[in-house]
Amino acid sequence: MDRIRLALALTFGLLLATTAAAQPLRSFKFATVGNKPSSAAEIYYGVALEKGWFAEAGIDFQPVRMLGTVAYPAIASGDIDGSLYAGTAAVAALRGAPLVVAFYDPISAPWSLVVNPKKIKSVADLGGARCVAATGAKSATHVAWAAMIDAAGGNWRTFQAVGTGQPPQFWIEALRSGTADCMLGFDAAWTNAARREGFTSMGYLPDVAPMQTNGLVVSRAALKDPAKRKLITDVIGVFLRVHDYVLAEQNRAEVAGMVKAWMNSPKDMQPEDYRAAVDELAKLLPPKGVITDSKVLGNLLAAGLKYGIYDAADFRSDPTKVDMIKEGLVDQSPVAEAYARGGPLYRGK
Repeated sequence: MDRIRLALALTFGLLLATTAAAQPLRSFKFATVGNKPSSAAEIYYGVALEKGWFAEAGIDFQPVRMLGTVAYPAIASGDIDGSLYAGTAAVAALRGAPLVVAFYDPISAPWSLVVNPKKIKSVADLGGARCVAATGAKSATHVAWAAMIDAAGGNWRTFQAVGTGQPPQFWIEALRSGTADCMLGFDAAWTNAARREGFTSMGYLPDVAPMQTNGLVVSRAALKDPAKRKLITDVIGVFLRVHDYVLAEQNRAEVAGMVKAWMNSPKDMQPEDYRAAVDELAKLLPPKGVITDSKVLGNLLAAGLKYGIYDAADFRSDPTKVDMIKEGLVDQSPVAEAYARGGPLYRGK
């Protein structure tokens, strides 16, 4: 009898395992910079793809190249499940877009104000200066530049925010050729590369006013749908697994190697630059993956209003009195749910 019971138990266990293995992966389309990671800013999903952690969680995670202006309506319509572009998503939601930020990765974008000292000899020279990045006027980059220029004592009203639509190596080239006076130091890797060529930094956003740019933005409707919320929470669980992995210093050389491969080893980079970018990100990661300070969450909006980049009349309520969490523009409850499962896997049931 015991042998029969054992045989039945083994057979039943095998059937369960086979059924689980046969379950199709749940699709999650993620609007981001490209169809694959290209910088340290995409570590959360990039490391997870490299390690196979999405598949382990039953997720077919699909990066889709898409601009934020296109991604937001695609999320609202259900054509895309989420996006990396979380920085201005809360601002868009305050204007009426049916979006919510469910997760932020670093507390602040690691951006610097990098200048050509031959042209920008003092903060006074920032007036009228041409500053280049991928995005220009009215973007989060524009807001960040204004904040850094203001903090340095420069005239934030007259500088030019120029969007090139190109990656950072083109911004350095613009400084070399003299077609730009300043550029966005995208992270420690690119800021270090610029400094080696004699360019200097006049501001660092995390020190001036921490502003969030990347994370996970989803639709409000998705968070209310039990199946979709479960999928979103599982994606965040994978992000938390990467969060812990990057925080562990012994893993950072490996992660830096991944970043180097994603960036295709540009000629401006040195091996130590990739590690510097990873170490910088680790310093900016919020404990338990949650930003609890509402003021920090509102820095981008407050600065955009202060510098006239955003118009208060465009918002559905008084933006000067908005608390991002209380207003429901940022809802990090799925992070808490995923974190409660316990690391290092955060898998859930």
